[in-house]
Amino acid sequence: MEKLRGLAFWSGPHTLQRYGPAFIVWHGLMFLVGLMFWRDAAQMEISLFRETTWGAVAYSQKSEVWAAINMVASTLSVVGLVDRPSRYFAVVGGVLNVAQYFVLSYSAAFTGGDPAVALYVSLLLMPINLLILLGIVCEWRR
Repeated sequence: MEKLRGLAFWSGPHTLQRYGPAFIVWHGLMFLVGLMFWRDAAQMEISLFRETTWGAVAYSQKSEVWAAINMVASTLSVVGLVDRPSRYFAVVGGVLNVAQYFVLSYSAAFTGGDPAVALYVSLLLMPINLLILLGIVCEWRR
């Protein structure tokens, strides 16, 4: 029961007041990662986006698509976190991020990608975005 109280503490209605600025910085950095990924895909002759790293499902789409999803989701999340009446932007951005990270971790784990990439995406990127999404939903319930 204590563990459930601890989870409620971390993801309760106070999450955005307490961690909102850190979430904004996080999404700003994720936007920069998307820009670097886009540059790698569009301007370099040898791209780092390979099927052996990300898996067959992720490789079935162009890397620009993944970068665009990342940048759009991060932008929507920042707008929703900064402007309180626009919280639905943060919800849409959070759902896009979680869906993207789920597909990328599935692809890396089960369709021939690198297991380290799957662990990184599923244990670092997805939980942070789930926490943001849960904090926004808990705030709306008040």
